[in-house]
Amino acid sequence: MDNAFQVWFATVDDASLIVRQRRVMFEEIRDFDPARLDAMDANYNVWVTDLLSSGNYVGWFVINEAQEVVAGAGLWIQRLMPNPREASGYRGHVVNVYTEPDYRHRGLARQLMVTLTDWAKAHGITSLTLNASDYGRPLYESLGFEQDNHMIKSLLDN
Repeated sequence: MDNAFQVWFATVDDASLIVRQRRVMFEEIRDFDPARLDAMDANYNVWVTDLLSSGNYVGWFVINEAQEVVAGAGLWIQRLMPNPREASGYRGHVVNVYTEPDYRHRGLARQLMVTLTDWAKAHGITSLTLNASDYGRPLYESLGFEQDNHMIKSLLDN
């Protein structure tokens, strides 16, 4: 990442930026029904605002020289049952990694992931999880993320 960009720590006032980036990310990944995205936006805004306020969500943005947000990433700090991987009972779940199309392939998402990982280590988080799109998978694999045996069942009508 060159000097034309700066990493900025997200605050509660940035919830709407996080919601917007999340929606655009989902629009690019799959053709979701706009009504489902609208419902997600409304509920996610409440959720992320609450978690930003409590410190259970932290996020970063990359801004360009014009002070425009061009990339972002977030970390949801999850409380779990202590286990061999997370003896502290906390795990970080990486969310909302997004780069505006005109700014891709410049190392911005990688820089955000390095920043996020360094922050997590410094705060005692011992493992990170994420859900990777096909587009993002090579980046995450290059950073040491591995496929795990995680299963899910959707209870929504498809």
